[in-house]
Amino acid sequence: QTIHTLIIPEVASRVKHDLSALEGLLVTRTDVDGQEQVDWEKSIPAWLMLNSMRMEALQYLQLSAQELANVVRKKALQAIVGEIEHGTGLTKGVPAEPDNLRIRRFHRDVTVSDAGEAGEKK
Repeated sequence: QTIHTLIIPEVASRVKHDLSALEGLLVTRTDVDGQEQVDWEKSIPAWLMLNSMRMEALQYLQLSAQELANVVRKKALQAIVGEIEHGTGLTKGVPAEPDNLRIRRFHRDVTVSDAGEAGEKK
């Protein structure tokens, strides 16, 4: 099997920059004139693997941040569910609101104007 790889100059420049930043990843060979040339057959897979590892690390960080944010949401949901189940207010001595008032607190009437923008109902 033969693979023909075409690399535009911008990508070639990016591959050289990314791989030369880390020692040993940019593979070169000496051509018949004695000049150093990038060995694209070995450098391209290394660059693709490097990018794959970077993306996995980024996804891990994003997922960790999302999980951390969910901790607060889960605690808030538990507090609301507990308040509804036990019929008590969140603060001692404050009577619990009826369910319709709890919900109405977050309710806002919205209409769509002729211009297509959402606005509050007047």
